[in-house]
Amino acid sequence: NALTTPNSSSNTIEESDDTTRSAALADKTVFIPDINLKQDILKSLSMSADADLTEEDMARLINLRLTSSQLYSLSGLEYATNLSTIYKNGATNITDFSPLEQLTTLTYVDLGSPTLTSDNFPDLTANKGLILLDISESNVDDTVLSKIAQLTSLERLRMDKDSGLTTIAPLKGLPNLRSLSIQFCGITDFTVINDFPTLNDLSAFGQNTGRNSSSTIIDRTTLKYNE
Repeated sequence: NALTTPNSSSNTIEESDDTTRSAALADKTVFIPDINLKQDILKSLSMSADADLTEEDMARLINLRLTSSQLYSLSGLEYATNLSTIYKNGATNITDFSPLEQLTTLTYVDLGSPTLTSDNFPDLTANKGLILLDISESNVDDTVLSKIAQLTSLERLRMDKDSGLTTIAPLKGLPNLRSLSIQFCGITDFTVINDFPTLNDLSAFGQNTGRNSSSTIIDRTTLKYNE
């Protein structure tokens, strides 16, 4: 009995500390300025629409579906420390994606929107398990590729209808990339796919290589008939 008493006391103290920490976490209300984001979070957590969100609630958020086209801010999402997936229905008005940079558990992220550019594309390198990224229908150009090339855990990448993209060469260093979708972009050279180590699925039809080229005026006298 003398030997077990200290352990029992220690366990009691540890349990008390855990309870205290949980209570403190539950008391910390998280402010979500965008009411549309808050409603999407509450819905994902199966909470009532008028409930307040605490840090404990945010830590329970694993999967988030963004449903509103009026969404303008991701502020507060940095408290979703266990968030794994972000699904999105259509375009948003978000221009600041930096709250995502504080997360480390993302595996599937859909950020595609006309408001996403190469400049505001977030640094997602802290997410070592990120396997799927979708930035389709965005306003990115080739400069975003150097940022994506740092996401070495990526297995699937979707960049459809990103007309500013003219190359995929910077992505050839992604060691795990198996699937690449770049439909309706402006890619001009596909020979580089031979350098991709694991790529086995490529969707690349509908390239428009002249969309961003300047107009050329041709005088009819310069045209020559070639039989």
